[in-house]
Amino acid sequence: MLVRANMPTGPPGRAPPAPCVVVIQFESLEKLQALYESGPYKQAVAIGDKYATQRIFGVEGILPRKLFDGGIRTGAISTM
Repeated sequence: MLVRANMPTGPPGRAPPAPCVVVIQFESLEKLQALYESGPYKQAVAIGDKYATQRIFGVEGILPRKLFDGGIRTGAISTM
């Protein structure tokens, strides 16, 4: 997990952010897709959907070269 925030803030005049945000890094979009298709993931989402509105999606990003090797990284963002 790269980030977990309860009550994140946003700029004034914009739609408020979700009350909880989690960012998780994956090695590739393929590994993220494999997670989406797995039985345990589907079971966990079904349970989570009973208690919260979940918005789960993947994005491909590039990390700063001075911190990492400059390669492309994949992350999943979950908000509730």
